[in-house]
Amino acid sequence: MVNKKGWILEGWIDQNDANGQGRLITNEGYYVGNFKDSEFDGIGKNIFNKGGRYEGEYKENQRDGWGTLKFADGSIFTGDFEKGM
Repeated sequence: MVNKKGWILEGWIDQNDANGQGRLITNEGYYVGNFKDSEFDGIGKNIFNKGGRYEGEYKENQRDGWGTLKFADGSIFTGDFEKGM
């Protein structure tokens, strides 16, 4: 499925919502992992085109729970995220 922004969503689509495992490709990078009602939810990996990545838990489209954030400069933070922080 391709939306108006040109983003590509692959995976299980149910009544226009992504649920379960899938992949979202955007102009900023891509996400591979679990979706719930078209939001990142569960375990996933987000790879950014400008370098950097996040691997870990998501809830309601935000980093939430245990994960690792690697910045473009090579620095790494591993720990517990809450509502994106």
